[in-house]
Amino acid sequence: MSSYFEGRQIGYTDEREAWAMLLDGISASPDLLLSQKAEQLCMIEGINYKGLEPIQRLFLTHYRCPICKLLPLYHLNLAHPKRVRCSKCGNLIQFTSAGKYGRLRKKIAFMLWISLEGKRRNGVS
Repeated sequence: MSSYFEGRQIGYTDEREAWAMLLDGISASPDLLLSQKAEQLCMIEGINYKGLEPIQRLFLTHYRCPICKLLPLYHLNLAHPKRVRCSKCGNLIQFTSAGKYGRLRKKIAFMLWISLEGKRRNGVS
């Protein structure tokens, strides 16, 4: 059930600034990083990312959680690649390579996760 039906207020105060991270010395949002990784992979695979319809780009860069509905790939918890979880609700996600963009979506998710983990480790060291 969505938060609208439960009567809860959704706050959007400084969530985007909390998610901001450094990308090559420039502050970047996770949405920007996600679209850059998707564009890189599409170029490798020989797909024109800019030529995709908006709904095709959405299905390429988002996954479906049964509870949270459609979320960007950076909300995935890929700590255990065989048991992928939604980082918002903790629910198991059926993350297969099936479908038109399934294989590409999986590659983008792992590319994004590796880059984010690398940035976290470099920041801690």
